Amino acid sequence: MLSAVGGRFEVPTGVHSCCRFSDDEQRRSVVSAFVDDGLRSGQRVAVYQRSDATPLIDLNDPKIRQYVESGQLIVGDAESAYFPAPDFDGPQRAAEFAAFAEETVRAGYSALRVYADNGRMPSLLPDPDEWLEYEMRVAALIPRYPLIGLCGFSADDPPVLSSELIDAVHERNLGDGTRPSAFHIYGNPDGSFSVEGEIDRFSVDDLRRILIAAQPVVEQQVVSLEDVTFTDVAGAAELHQLTHSGKVAVVDVPTQVRRVWKLLQLSPAG
Repeated sequence: MLSAVGGRFEVPTGVHSCCRFSDDEQRRSVVSAFVDDGLRSGQRVAVYQRSDATPLIDLNDPKIRQYVESGQLIVGDAESAYFPAPDFDGPQRAAEFAAFAEETVRAGYSALRVYADNGRMPSLLPDPDEWLEYEMRVAALIPRYPLIGLCGFSADDPPVLSSELIDAVHERNLGDGTRPSAFHIYGNPDGSFSVEGEIDRFSVDDLRRILIAAQPVVEQQVVSLEDVTFTDVAGAAELHQLTHSGKVAVVDVPTQVRRVWKLLQLSPAG
């Protein structure tokens, strides 16, 4: 269970990552390497797994029991962790995440590394976009604490949120091949957000949907566009609207975006 896979799944502190698993074998492989790297690094590791799937942690293994008994490894049920009450409280769950990280440091660990099976959670909410807001809360939180996060999704999860939307709200994806989303939005240690990648007519609706869902998180925050690598007319128009919305402070607008604004005769950023 604790065999590493050539360091392939190592994730640095401060990074919010995800993976969509094609099958249970891939899920166990990725999570095993993720957990093993944390334990070998002297980090505290928490694993919240699906109650209806093959367990990721063998609690009958004597070595695993030692980690659990020492407090370095914590194993729990994902649904119970997210839904201690019938209604989902994203701000409270994020606050508890931060408190967990602080307690971990006080206990002498260098960082807190958390894996959670999240795939079913959006389908349990009255509005699945609440999950996008929560992911953005976590995206803002992780870079500000000694935290490493890996959110797990499976191919057979209820498809209430597309793989593109899920991928877009994570800085890194540990899956194989090309990332589903052309852009990604993530938090920075100073509390700002960054948008990187391509914003065009194919991805602009997803960006708009995320920012609307996450308005309580991003409102009045700084959003950097420095790493936007491509935009077309539709993308540039949306970025222009974001810049002039008064809801966020957009900075570092790339030259290529400004050029499209000029062609569209749109006013430059303030």
